[in-house]
Amino acid sequence: MNLLLAFNRFSAVVFGHKHEHIFSTFNGILYIAIIYAGSAIMNIPGFMFLSKYYPELGTFNYLHMPSQEFLKFSIFIEMAAVYAVHLAIFVLYAIISGSPCFILMTCHHIIHFPLLEVLAGELCVGIDPIIYVWFNKEIRTDFFEISGIKKFSKRFTSNSI
Repeated sequence: MNLLLAFNRFSAVVFGHKHEHIFSTFNGILYIAIIYAGSAIMNIPGFMFLSKYYPELGTFNYLHMPSQEFLKFSIFIEMAAVYAVHLAIFVLYAIISGSPCFILMTCHHIIHFPLLEVLAGELCVGIDPIIYVWFNKEIRTDFFEISGIKKFSKRFTSNSI
């Protein structure tokens, strides 16, 4: 979904005249369906072998243990897909948005540092709203108004003191 949001913003800037067609209602539903299908396909091995991931230990537990070749292949496919998606996010949107997810996948598959993996995972999911508030003036203005920060700051900047 992060890639879809990044592509949406990229197409609004670069393909402004075609943006409404690229993100029509039908195409939007199609993009979301493709994302859900891709996510389901990536989770097939977990369903096949009834796996459960323990992030605090950095390990998987399988009810039916797959072969080592299959495990290596599935890890390679997962890493390739995730790194490709986040490389595209780097190019289309912002390095800040994709970096925590790169750290998450690196700590998950290569370094095996569970605490950093969990922290990077939380940041990977939670950084997008911060980035949207930071880069989008309209969202930032709405956020300040809804949260009361705008009203509070006007007290200190008014000339009626």
